[in-house]
Amino acid sequence: MTVAVALLCSGCAAFHKNVYLPDSYEGTSVVTQWNSNGDYDIKGKTFVLSPADDSIAADDMDFCTFARLVEKSLLFSGAIKASEGQACDMRIMLDYKSCSNSGIKETLPNSRTSPLSSGAYISPTYAYRASMGIITRTTEYDHYVNMYALNGANCESNDTLWSIKAYSLGTPEQLHEVMPFVAYSLRNEYGLSSKSTKKESVFPHDYMFRLYYKNFLNQPNVTDWPECRNSDDDFKVAFVAEYDDETFVCIRKSNGGRGYYSFGPSIYLDVDGERFPGTVVNTDYSLGDKVWNEYGTRYFVFRFPVNVAHEPVIGMYDEDKRGKKGLEWQDIRLK
Repeated sequence: MTVAVALLCSGCAAFHKNVYLPDSYEGTSVVTQWNSNGDYDIKGKTFVLSPADDSIAADDMDFCTFARLVEKSLLFSGAIKASEGQACDMRIMLDYKSCSNSGIKETLPNSRTSPLSSGAYISPTYAYRASMGIITRTTEYDHYVNMYALNGANCESNDTLWSIKAYSLGTPEQLHEVMPFVAYSLRNEYGLSSKSTKKESVFPHDYMFRLYYKNFLNQPNVTDWPECRNSDDDFKVAFVAEYDDETFVCIRKSNGGRGYYSFGPSIYLDVDGERFPGTVVNTDYSLGDKVWNEYGTRYFVFRFPVNVAHEPVIGMYDEDKRGKKGLEWQDIRLK
């Protein structure tokens, strides 16, 4: 607890650095897709991780690297790692592979934007390029990560408690580059049935991704992506962090159309009918300022002078200068 509080309160520099950052401006996102099957609550269940491929040893360097990432994701989801030699509830088998696909990509110039065309006039050079196309050689890397859990109480049983098949297609060449994103995306998905293919796109500098690997989101005083009723789906509660005399709420502003958006000049938490006004932590934003929506994702962190540890449900609102409510996040459910 002491470390987390220091991280938040030491000028908020370490915790909130680059919060106000559009995802679309730096780096390339990693997209993970997965299908899962199961109806098994892994919270409080013990597990061991083993290679699904008999040719891979349990102390193989790659397996150990990937297993540590999956282990972190399982622990985040509420499972418990079994001690060596201890009986366990789940024997989780981990399998992975990568392959590359090389080919050519053919695209035609856009007549509206090509400098070789203007209005109804199409130059001979443009006509030639359009007829020939533009050929680009491409290489994509396919990474597959499969897991299935067997009943640990019966070593002779092959009954599957749950399974996940995940894959990431794109440009990262090494599975080592992709696995941290796959493990992050699969958090809280173990033991559940996806019913259809699910997908998540994550940038390397994404705020929640960084906090996950800094072991902030798994703190008992932090609720990530809590259930709530929000007035605008583009503004979601990313996390609520509770401390002795203050509460931090992070709002994730997702992609949107062109134009401006803003938070009202006043924002407050409603705790059992009592209002607690908040301040914005982002050093490059002031309440009421307009922000140009640049098709990017931004995170805004607000501080409120109240401890909500004993309040299972809270509300958060912003108001304009006339006191009219704007954005609302009602019935935010905490741990």
